[in-house]
This record gives sequence, structure tokens and C-alpha cells, in this order.
Amino acid sequence: MTVRTSFGLLAISWMLGNLSCAQDEVRECEGEDALSTCLSPTLSEDYYIEQGHLYFNTMDYNEDRDVVPPYSSLVARWEWPPWLKLTAFGYDNILAADTLLRLYPSVVPERDCR
Repeated sequence: MTVRTSFGLLAISWMLGNLSCAQDEVRECEGEDALSTCLSPTLSEDYYIEQGHLYFNTMDYNEDRDVVPPYSSLVARWEWPPWLKLTAFGYDNILAADTLLRLYPSVVPERDCR
């Protein structure tokens, strides 16, 4: 096999491999189980900012905690480093977690929900 043939086979293998990756990306964006990176916002930026503030209000005793965001039935709450733990999953569980947070006076003083 010559260098030229080897290079040609390598180029064809590379192209087929990239074609496969492109097809995988398309499949990842199809159906109800599409990845979040495939989605686009459907509401205004102001809506998402307001929902972010409502979410953080549930953890801030200075705010009205009876006004909560419209949680999805599949809502999940993750605590970030250093814990990285799933602390609530599902509508009923997150409302219970929000109620539990009332026992611990906490504030969220710095917010940037943009």
C-alpha cells in the first residue's frame, strides 16, 4: 500500500466518522428526550429573569415565600459545589423542600438572573 493510498483511506475514514457524529447530533435533538442544548427559549427574557428571582425568593426569608415559580412535575434542584447533590426532584418534593427552608433563615443577597 502506498502512502497516497493510505492517506486516501485515512481521509475517507475521517469523513465517515464526522458524518456519523453529525447524525448523532441530529438524533440528540429529536423527540421528547432531546438534549437541553438543542432547545431554544420560547418566552421572553424578562419571563425567565422573573422566574429566576421567584426561585431564589423561596430561599430568602426577606421575600414572600408563598409566591413560587410554576414548577414542572419533573423539576430538580441540585446543590452546587462542594456538595453536588440532588436535593429535590418532582413538584411535591420541591414544595416540601421549600417549606423546610423556612426553618432556616437564609438570604440570597447577590442575584444575577440574566
